[in-house]
Amino acid sequence: MKKKTLNKAFKKSGRGLHTGKFAHLRVEPSQDGMIKFIRQNTGSIIHAHYKNVVDTKRGVTLANEEWSVRTVEHLLSALYGMGVDSCNIFIDGEEVPALDGSSLEFADIISDIGLLELDEELNPVTIKGSIRMDFSGAYIEVSEHPDGRICCSIEFNESAIGTQHFCVDQTPTNYIKEIAPARTFIQLRDVEHVLKMGKAKGGSLENTVVYDNGGVYKNMPLRFTDEPVRHKILDLIGDFALLGRRIKGSITAYRTGHTEHITFLKKGGFDR
Repeated sequence: MKKKTLNKAFKKSGRGLHTGKFAHLRVEPSQDGMIKFIRQNTGSIIHAHYKNVVDTKRGVTLANEEWSVRTVEHLLSALYGMGVDSCNIFIDGEEVPALDGSSLEFADIISDIGLLELDEELNPVTIKGSIRMDFSGAYIEVSEHPDGRICCSIEFNESAIGTQHFCVDQTPTNYIKEIAPARTFIQLRDVEHVLKMGKAKGGSLENTVVYDNGGVYKNMPLRFTDEPVRHKILDLIGDFALLGRRIKGSITAYRTGHTEHITFLKKGGFDR
């Protein structure tokens, strides 16, 4: 199999979830087999790779010595989930637009414009046996699978979320139907704390599902009854895109987040 890029460029604009600041994106095809963020006014490049991750609190931030770009996971998830291995992401701000809090708008655009096959071989990481990493009350395990599958479980003390489990085979069709529409979420009691952290300045009921007192705040309609666990898979896909290679195997995640995902990539021995 060959790596793929976009058939043509696309643009998207909007406010960042955490900074609340407006930014313009232009995502262009590339031939070098990598995904790169490029600062629009300087041309400074940050390779979308876990080695460039500098923060994993409520989102993933990439940086080099000159600048940083925040909350990259939803865009990277759409690119990876829809089969894009190579592109240049030009941005004039410091955070990827949140849009509706999911990756559906990105995935829809990629589906519409299509992909172009490159000459470079895909060269995925083929898992033999399994690799497991345990955290405090959480774990990630990657094991043999003929194609690719992701399973995720979450447990929240908010009764409207509770315990959720979902598995999906990694195909673009499954991604755009089952994962991409799932929006970011938060418990109402956590909002004040997150704002004190200097985050979620761009959060609203337009891009975040809020849970409170056993229900959905303001009776927001859900896209799936298990939307939170599907969004966790969306995030996991975006984080694992930072490996820079696709994994041929199954990924199982239990109660994990961005910090555990990036730690797993750094310590899993995938670069050997």
